Amino acid sequence: MAQFSGRRDDFATPLSTFETLYDMMLGSLPESGDIPSQFWSYDPLILIFAVAYNFFVFFIMLNFIIAIIVEAYMKVVEEIQNNEAEQEFFTDCFSVVLVHTKGLLRGWPAHGNLMESMKGTIKNSVGYAELRKLYPAWRAASLRSFLE
Repeated sequence: MAQFSGRRDDFATPLSTFETLYDMMLGSLPESGDIPSQFWSYDPLILIFAVAYNFFVFFIMLNFIIAIIVEAYMKVVEEIQNNEAEQEFFTDCFSVVLVHTKGLLRGWPAHGNLMESMKGTIKNSVGYAELRKLYPAWRAASLRSFLE
């Protein structure tokens, strides 16, 4: 402001300086005389200032956008890492075989039968009492091992 206030009305007061810099941040250069932006072409010091200011503002805005994108990306990555259903292929295969084997050894009902029995329920999960009502003949020890 102090450098250009004597030569330019755009930089004469703090308010007009703020307005000029805001307009420059949005991509426009103040006009002067008959030819638009004539003032910026014949004074090298103001030209350097305008180019440096626009360069600086561009990278500040770019930094804001990158920070927002990276923060959103990190939230998604954290949610994926915390999702137990999203594992790798071999871990998923091992888990399926392990659960099927445990079910056969401990006398659990088949998953298809269990899903068919629970089709009418509204809940997303069930406890001991609900399973006892669905399968009254299910041994208590086997039921408890299923819920573990």
